[in-house]
Amino acid sequence: MGEAPGEALPGEEHRSYSVKTLKPLPLQPCALEPIMGKLGGKIALITGGNSGIGLASANGFMAEGAYVFITGRRQPELDKAVACLGDNVISVRSDVSSAQDLDRLYETVTAQKGRIDILFANAGIAGSGRPTVKAALLTQLRH
Repeated sequence: MGEAPGEALPGEEHRSYSVKTLKPLPLQPCALEPIMGKLGGKIALITGGNSGIGLASANGFMAEGAYVFITGRRQPELDKAVACLGDNVISVRSDVSSAQDLDRLYETVTAQKGRIDILFANAGIAGSGRPTVKAALLTQLRH
């Protein structure tokens, strides 16, 4: 008939199809407001959210409706991550091996949003020679 794949024929309602079942799925009406996902209204904090798994997780959490705070040690990478992610994200320069930075991070998040619903402790550097979060915490507990 010459129609492009996926185009509705005249007089037909356009439908989308599931690849697995090839059964017609109802079309969603255009929404004026974003549709809230499973994390709608939640506040997430992702350490190491400026790259890799943390950045991908921030993107996924935001797609599900969460407001996200991301952390990292380097401001230029945090700025790039925020530009990539768009709205509903705030970056906080922070080093998770520093108790002072962690206190400031908590104060920043709670001052702006009042709470943390989701904490994704993602930050880490393998083989860096720097103390690990576990080592930093043990040092603090001993003193």
